[in-house]
Amino acid sequence: MSRLYAITRTTDEIVAHFAIPQARSMPEETVEGAPGLIVIEKDGLRLLKSLTWGFPRHTSEMRHNGEPPGRIGLVADLTNPLWNKTVIDPRYRCLIPLTHFANPGGPKGEKTRAWFSMVRQPLIAWAGFCRNTPEFGPVFAGMTMTANEKCGHTTIACQLS
Repeated sequence: MSRLYAITRTTDEIVAHFAIPQARSMPEETVEGAPGLIVIEKDGLRLLKSLTWGFPRHTSEMRHNGEPPGRIGLVADLTNPLWNKTVIDPRYRCLIPLTHFANPGGPKGEKTRAWFSMVRQPLIAWAGFCRNTPEFGPVFAGMTMTANEKCGHTTIACQLS
């Protein structure tokens, strides 16, 4: 699963690529719980927004222990009740611009980052969902699926070639 992605393009390049009439500062790398950029459409215009990566996630054990919610930044199972209202409503859909993403590789305790990117594609977009939540405010998460053989893990939905 990819819990890290990066953008090595400038804000101007992203704005031009997605035909967005505004600019924002952007992080070089984004991990769950940190701000990241998304592209949404509102009233026929594309907007570039900075939101925090990761929807609130409450487990029954967390509730039982009175713990605050954790974060979930990857949407793998659309049948999970957590996503019931979000995935069916087009206003909660977004694109997550990136240039490459990382998967952990190696034995536990010694993992390193294995970076992936699209050949001859300076900028790509990852399908995602965004929503304003009572716990964390505006957040986003990215869709996942079973990865192809080039990635070897469950990761973001892209065909590397």
